[in-house]
Amino acid sequence: MPKSFNFAPASAPWRKLSLASLKDPRVSVRAVLGMLLLLNIAAALILFKPWGGSADDLERQLASMRSQLPRQQAALAKTKTLVQKVEKARVEGGQLMAKYMLNGRSAYSSIV
Repeated sequence: MPKSFNFAPASAPWRKLSLASLKDPRVSVRAVLGMLLLLNIAAALILFKPWGGSADDLERQLASMRSQLPRQQAALAKTKTLVQKVEKARVEGGQLMAKYMLNGRSAYSSIV
């Protein structure tokens, strides 16, 4: 006589759900309670930690950005003057090289 090797008991939670078990009121009540729990957790997350930040957080961020604005504008002005100086130096360096240095291709023959 062959033995049955079904090790999972009938009351095991991992057994396959059948149509009869879905009609059981305990299963439907558990599903509803689980859904309500998930919705309550989501509502609590939205209420206690808003993703956009609270009004106080936004005010602090605005004040911080307003205090950074003059420093950033000063740094931008300094960078613009530096760019102007570099461009002027590049032009003057090119003029110096053209006036006082020999052309690389003809330098040897000019010296000789």
